[in-house]
Amino acid sequence: MTRRPVFQILTAAALLAPLVGCEAKKSDNPLSPAIAGPIAGVEITAPRVLEPGEGIKLKESQQPITLLVENSSSNGVRPVAYTFEVSSTESFEQKLYARSGVTSGTDGRTRVTVDRLDSGRRYFWRVRAEDGANASGYSTSTFELLPKPQLDPPVQRSPIENAQVA
Repeated sequence: MTRRPVFQILTAAALLAPLVGCEAKKSDNPLSPAIAGPIAGVEITAPRVLEPGEGIKLKESQQPITLLVENSSSNGVRPVAYTFEVSSTESFEQKLYARSGVTSGTDGRTRVTVDRLDSGRRYFWRVRAEDGANASGYSTSTFELLPKPQLDPPVQRSPIENAQVA
């Protein structure tokens, strides 16, 4: 009979202990964390973009910009939250702003305020609704942030170099 060190025996027992007597139960509650993945038949409509609307031009002074959508509807029982994203590219390769888990507004609309953006550029933004496993499609829009107006002092043309005029 080979003797094993006490350390090896205790390590094996510690690894096996959590497995003994464990039984996975599936919950009937759709809000339970034990339910994973989409629930069959649940449909979530895409939120409707309200502000800024497609192609709107905003002034630098209108920052910070608030994105506003009409809430989605769902035939599921899970609460719906929103993911907002802003990018300088249509493909959303480089996201300048992203926020997930935004809870639905109580007035039928959900809004989020975006961090300051550079002026003189066009931006793409999108939003979708999610219930933790099911998701709507994205609703997208674009807006432009106009450059800050700049007024230079007038250039003196005449008289020049302290010339006197009669």
